[in-house]
Amino acid sequence: MIILVVATYTDISRADTQFSLFPDKPIYPKYIADPLRATSNFQVMKFDKSTIANTSDDRYGLKLGGTFLLGEWYDNKKTSADVQLVLDGGFIGQFDNQYSQDNIGWDGIYGLRLFYRYSDELAFNTGVKHTSAHIGDELAERTGRTRINYTREEFLAGLAWSLDPQIDVYFELAYAYDLRNESLQEPWRVQAGVQHQLPNLWRNRFGWYTAIDITSFEESDWDTNITLQTGIYTTRIDLRSWRLGLELYDGRAQLGEFFQDKERYVSLGIWYDL
Repeated sequence: MIILVVATYTDISRADTQFSLFPDKPIYPKYIADPLRATSNFQVMKFDKSTIANTSDDRYGLKLGGTFLLGEWYDNKKTSADVQLVLDGGFIGQFDNQYSQDNIGWDGIYGLRLFYRYSDELAFNTGVKHTSAHIGDELAERTGRTRINYTREEFLAGLAWSLDPQIDVYFELAYAYDLRNESLQEPWRVQAGVQHQLPNLWRNRFGWYTAIDITSFEESDWDTNITLQTGIYTTRIDLRSWRLGLELYDGRAQLGEFFQDKERYVSLGIWYDL
């Protein structure tokens, strides 16, 4: 009696879909001019309008953090990923130069997102984002101001359309499912922008860029917050790039605890995307 055993196996390397950890190249563009995104940045800021009481017009802005690609799924037949899992985390703070660099306030942000690349021109972004805002200890001690407990937990969904390799247009919609001050806060947020990056300096190692970001919150009666940024950047294709630029902003105060205040500034800054 002869027993014939037939063994079959699947070669993982030939599977249609693969997963890899910590990729370098994102499949969804960062919002360059978004002042509330997770990045690392230092700015010298000059305000010509601010309704935040007991603060001056000369400040430093500091951001620490970034966007980290945790993993990606891709089709073996393609050269780029189809889906990426992304972690955001960061600190956003402002410091008053005329009061011994006292911290005015700071926001902590973090989130978990999925990027999906539908085609060379179109990509999608969805996930959750947390923002918790704080008043600086020095400002609170000097003025007696207390927290309004500004915190947002929101779902978001966005899309980005690449008109060509140098121009991106994006739109994002968010709904906050957890608000810690429901008497002042409202759930909806919308955001849109366009950015142009032209790599034509020093053998294409650097390039010029211009970006505009517009946000609007239901809790601010849908007033628009406009950020314009322009400067030079390194032309690396992954997230790790430097930018040196000029930024102009007009809208509600960027620090969450002061969202009911209005501000306008011009700044010179350097950004490093991890």
